[in-house]
Amino acid sequence: MRALGIATTVEGLLLPGIAAWAALEPRTRSQVAARLTWTLPEVEPGALWVHAASLGEGRAACALLSAVRALRPDLPLLRTATSTAGAGQDVGADASGCLPLDAGVLVRRFLRRVRPRALVLVEGDLWPALLLACRRRNLPVAVAGARVGQGTRRLVRRWPGLWREMVACVGTWTARSEEDAAFLEPTVGGEVPVCGDLKLEATPPRPALSWARPALVAGSTHPGEEGYLLDAASHLPAPPLVVLAPRRPDRFEEVATLLDARRVRWVRRTALPDGRVPPDVDVVLLDTLGELAGLYAGARAAFVGGTFDPEVGGHSAAEPLGAGVPVVHGPHVWATALEGRRTFPAPDPRDLCAALSSALGAPLAPLPTGGAVDRALRVLAPLLDAPVPGEAIHRPLGVPLVPLWLAAGASRRVLRRRRAGPVPVVSVGSLAAGGTGKTPVALWIAGRIGGRPNASVAVVSRGYRRAPRGNDVRVAGAVPDGRFLGDETALAARRGFLAISCPDRLAAVREAARLGARVAVIDDGFQQRDVEVDLDVVVIDGREPQAGGVIPAGTRREPLAAIRRAQVVWVHHGSFPQDWRHLLAPDALVVEARYQATALLGPEGETAVEALAGQPVAAFAGIARPAGFFRMLAATGARVERRRVFPDHHAWTAREIRDLVAWAGGRTLVATEKDLARGVRIPGLHALCIESVPIRGASEMNARVGALLSEAPRPG
Repeated sequence: MRALGIATTVEGLLLPGIAAWAALEPRTRSQVAARLTWTLPEVEPGALWVHAASLGEGRAACALLSAVRALRPDLPLLRTATSTAGAGQDVGADASGCLPLDAGVLVRRFLRRVRPRALVLVEGDLWPALLLACRRRNLPVAVAGARVGQGTRRLVRRWPGLWREMVACVGTWTARSEEDAAFLEPTVGGEVPVCGDLKLEATPPRPALSWARPALVAGSTHPGEEGYLLDAASHLPAPPLVVLAPRRPDRFEEVATLLDARRVRWVRRTALPDGRVPPDVDVVLLDTLGELAGLYAGARAAFVGGTFDPEVGGHSAAEPLGAGVPVVHGPHVWATALEGRRTFPAPDPRDLCAALSSALGAPLAPLPTGGAVDRALRVLAPLLDAPVPGEAIHRPLGVPLVPLWLAAGASRRVLRRRRAGPVPVVSVGSLAAGGTGKTPVALWIAGRIGGRPNASVAVVSRGYRRAPRGNDVRVAGAVPDGRFLGDETALAARRGFLAISCPDRLAAVREAARLGARVAVIDDGFQQRDVEVDLDVVVIDGREPQAGGVIPAGTRREPLAAIRRAQVVWVHHGSFPQDWRHLLAPDALVVEARYQATALLGPEGETAVEALAGQPVAAFAGIARPAGFFRMLAATGARVERRRVFPDHHAWTAREIRDLVAWAGGRTLVATEKDLARGVRIPGLHALCIESVPIRGASEMNARVGALLSEAPRPG
């Protein structure tokens, strides 16, 4: 791995310059935070990571991910891209984002925090630091539908040692064609199965434009090709509508200038808000990204860009071929998948007119049935069951500061003394700072107490980030205000419980008793030092029980040994770690639970969770771990076409709410119930209600909760 190590080192040395360029370059500026891993995709650990460089590869990723979803609906899916357009492409994954810059420190951080179970590279896009980091972490890597482009051939010719070491990091291969497989097999050291072109089986998106005359869609055009096409189309007896889609967005203005100079009747796509092309328009300039694939379905013929440039060799023709559209191309087609296809070549620009005439008069081909995805998935199947990588420290540089945090916590416990409250108290807390599901557990317990005869319960919290700040006791009214109370308190009130917020939990418990509560349930009370607790419940996430280490290295508030204080350990997403058994108190109860969507709150009130089945949805969330919310929403049958993540406990401004409505683009907006409690007010907004449901230990937990009611109220 010497050559690979050298390449990775060189990339690391160049990282500051590359990062500075990315921050200054308009096309990549929006990606900087993700490429430097300052922001990371919100996806559950153990996701299948599918990387597709740009929009074309993203179409193949869409077909592959759809098949994986049908086969394994429980498997989290992550898609990354290299291009800005690709990162924003909807391919049916649970989360999407940008590939980190190829520097060891960034790739290692990405793998450490995201913890995918396997990486699938669609068509290729091999990066030295990424492959080396995956190899060192024993992360399985596969290439699906490998396509050998000119860049790959140049790499093999100039740095054969580096190429051999890179392909040695890939354990599974499938190739797009026999030619691609023949090129790869000598260096891979074995047979490479041929699956076919995955793009041909992608479901085409809905057309963004409509027109009333035959149309020629020219995709991914390069300099000079627009002029060739306009000349050829103008000499046809019945010139078609020409849709020009330049390969690079920075050429939009160049093509617009060309159209003005030729005095043709043309319009920009962005000038057609309703998508209807006027009948007197001859040329449409597609100055948007992500819409080209959907336009082929309404075309009469297509042109493949880059086929008049020997340095490019043509771009993929999979999208028009997949739509059954006759394809016209120039002489340089080594990079396209045209084998066995009925196409219309133009060896010279002067031959374009005849090729276009033949293509426009040819019948549409039947849609391909393919089988490429099934063949690829049979090879990739073992990756779906690869083990989930273990936990790692989130921020290794913060480890030296951990003793200071622990010392501060110990001092707080010594200096503050708990006092008994007037009623029994249940505390629901966590070792981690957030994201374990404390509030659903607190509400489950409160529901079991409140559902018993002659029982009443109050849910108490500190009112995190409530406004205005203060130490006063606040009781939820008939219309709970999440900003005034804190969102957890408002959520409890919306569920029908007596809900009280106050930083002084003892004062809140006393107020609960004064208002008639016989038991108080404290939400997030494991570390509070105000009031004595009768039943301590600790909630942990079975996927990341150590929470990435103690603050500031991770999000854990205390050492693991603190779990001995708990009488109940409530586990979401898995089982209690076996190697933690010695840390538990002798009589501790372990409850294993799962989340379940129970209802959908909408403008008409509460409805079944399937009420949005089949409808296009734009979902957003301001919670600690939103990936599970998005997955549960998709499981209801809703088509989650857009996802947006905000910080936990986010307070939305009026401008952000207006932006959300515009971002939804007419789709139904769906948020979490906690976001609704926080105060989001949008006409037509729906909220998904989620509860924690025990699957092990429920009867024992019910018994412990019931025992609290036998305790007489205490003076306090």
